[in-house]
This record gives sequence, C-alpha cells and structure tokens, in this order.
Amino acid sequence: LEHIRSISILLPVRIAGAWGSRILSEKIKNILKAKVHLEELRYLLILVQDLRIYSIERELSDLEIINGHLKKYLVRVRNGRTRKLI
Repeated sequence: LEHIRSISILLPVRIAGAWGSRILSEKIKNILKAKVHLEELRYLLILVQDLRIYSIERELSDLEIINGHLKKYLVRVRNGRTRKLI
C-alpha cells in the first residue's frame, strides 16, 4: 500500500509539471509520465480488488476520467493549442 501512496503523490506532480512547463517537449514528457503513473496505479488497484482487500469501482472510474483529461491535454499540447503562460 505504500507504493500506491507514492504513485498517488507522483501523478499530480507530473500533471502540475506538464501544466507549468514552458518547453513543449517537457510538457509532453510530463504528460506521458503521468499516464504511466496512472496505469501503474490502475494495475495496483485492480490487484487490491483481486485480493479482496478493498472495492475500487469508484477509484477506477476516477482514473478513467483523469485518463480522458490527460489524453485531451496531450492532443492540445501536440497541436500547439495550449494556454500560453506569460
């Protein structure tokens, strides 16, 4: 469960890193790392459910929503349609 906590902390850090970066390649790198953390978190939560430790339907639903937002943001970044920071 400690690993789940550490990944849960890294996910918003990567998203914030993508949002705050001015360099396009850094934005993309942070978004892709966030997606890796998201998938790892999903895997661990499914493992928790398979072991019948905890029911995770709501958490998986939240991860799907976050994944959808990350996909949209990645498309916007790659197309150059992101908000410009001054």
